[in-house]
Amino acid sequence: FLYKKYILVFALNKNPLIDASATKISELFGLPIIRVSFSMKDMFKKNHIYMPAVGYLLSYIDNAEFILTDSFHGTAFSINFEKQVFVVYPEHHNTRLKSILQITECLHRVLTPDDIDIANIRPIDYIKVNETILKERKRSFEFLERACQSEVL
Repeated sequence: FLYKKYILVFALNKNPLIDASATKISELFGLPIIRVSFSMKDMFKKNHIYMPAVGYLLSYIDNAEFILTDSFHGTAFSINFEKQVFVVYPEHHNTRLKSILQITECLHRVLTPDDIDIANIRPIDYIKVNETILKERKRSFEFLERACQSEVL
């Protein structure tokens, strides 16, 4: 894509809230919408990326101004790349998504049909988020180190 700035929609499920939110952000900031798609129906649609390879997907996330997603991995990579991500919970399998947003104190980035006033959602404080991620990584490494040293068979 030739866009320097864009909104990336990385949705695993069809959801009108994601579409409406992407349109609202597009209108607010004058940015085009790029969509990652896993449906062959979208293969030749303008501004759709059909089944990108992992490296390309990460590049699209890294270079987006905003990301709208219902995906745990879309959220995790957006946070790692310090992006302004908006999340819509999928109908099923949203436990990990809720957990990562809670741990990083980003629950305010969850969109619901009742509050899609995007302009008033505060930005993510990545200084605080990165401190939390470092603490959680350290805790995880310590757990793995203890687990690997135990003689449990």
